[in-house]
Parts: sequence; structure tokens; C-alpha cells
Amino acid sequence: MGIQKEELRDEVEYGGVGTYIGATENANHNLFI
Repeated sequence: MGIQKEELRDEVEYGGVGTYIGATENANHNLFI
């Protein structure tokens, strides 16, 4: 994607689809595309 390590933010937690689905399971909405 052309992203350099210096462009990434330290406070962001990275996860996959499973992490996202788990976080939104009880939120009554889902924006996964």
C-alpha cells in the first residue's frame, strides 16, 4: 500500500475481521465491507 512505518500511529490497536466483529457484536450495527 505504500505506507511507511513512520506514518503509523502508536496509539492504534491493529486487529483482523474477527476482532472487529467481536467488538461490534452487541452494538446493533456493523460497517464491515
